[in-house]
Amino acid sequence: MKVAIFGNVQYPIEEGAVYERLDIHEVVKNNKLDGEYDRIVVSNCLPELRRDQVMPFFKLVHDALTQRGEIIIQVPSAEYACKQMFTNNHNNMVFYMLYGNDAVPFRACYTLLSLRTLVERSGLVVRKAAQELMEIQTTTGEKDVMPVHALIGVRND
Repeated sequence: MKVAIFGNVQYPIEEGAVYERLDIHEVVKNNKLDGEYDRIVVSNCLPELRRDQVMPFFKLVHDALTQRGEIIIQVPSAEYACKQMFTNNHNNMVFYMLYGNDAVPFRACYTLLSLRTLVERSGLVVRKAAQELMEIQTTTGEKDVMPVHALIGVRND
């Protein structure tokens, strides 16, 4: 099995699998995703792309996945972050979820429905779409949990 990983995530190692860490900005800039992958993990880096770059990225992913290959996506929950802002209950985590940080600003945020729609528009079948918690580490080294949308899409053409 060949796995591409976008984002700074600790991904469980499976025996016999080959892992390749990729930069989402380089792939979008070059409009090229070399290779054929059984799984592509996009963890917390999709919001770094401009909205006009997202569909071309998903097209590259679709074409790079093997038949029955899957994409696993995790993005901050826009619904949770917006609710916290609306109720004046925000903190650094909420600001990060909406805007990223100075080193890596976010250019878009996603509701679960919008993420699902984008994945389906790219020709993939959504197998799972759910709310989850992701453990993250702050720049000061503290660990926290962040509500995220987790989606699994499958190539099945």
